[in-house]
Amino acid sequence: MKRLILLLIVPLLVGCGAQSKTSVMTEKAKEIQVNIPAKCTDSKVLSAVQQEIPSAVFIDTKWSPAPDTELADILNNGGIACSYGIASAEIGATVRWVSDSANNFDKWKSKWLANGYSEVDLRDFGLNKGYVLIKPQSETQEFAIWTLNFKESDVWVSISRTSGENLAAGKDIINAVVSQ
Repeated sequence: MKRLILLLIVPLLVGCGAQSKTSVMTEKAKEIQVNIPAKCTDSKVLSAVQQEIPSAVFIDTKWSPAPDTELADILNNGGIACSYGIASAEIGATVRWVSDSANNFDKWKSKWLANGYSEVDLRDFGLNKGYVLIKPQSETQEFAIWTLNFKESDVWVSISRTSGENLAAGKDIINAVVSQ
């Protein structure tokens, strides 16, 4: 009984901290950190993208999101969006982070499912669940579509890549986001 109480109390105590840093205890009893970087160059994501695209760089993007889009919900609530890759080849990854006190993540769930996303178990990454859309490259689609959205405590993370045929293809980037 004492162990059960401890398992219930520890995640609550660990979760009390700065808004930009979130701790979650998983079934593996491993503490997971999801930090929102202050700026894109503070992230470990570029190194992860360079594992696949060695000449990738941070792409300084001036975002102008359309109203009522995920990007607008992220940026209008103090979030950050960062792209890494080769701009001229239009390959790489974009990661968006936001403290989700406005519950925009929950607002988007039904839209994602209606648009073909699948709910996925992310325990292999030390996370809970997320929503993923994967469409391989084809004759009619120049790049693969690989998009994952997940929320750990109060941090919504959205990762989009131009390659990948399964969830594991994004392992390096997911791990970079989680270990910020």
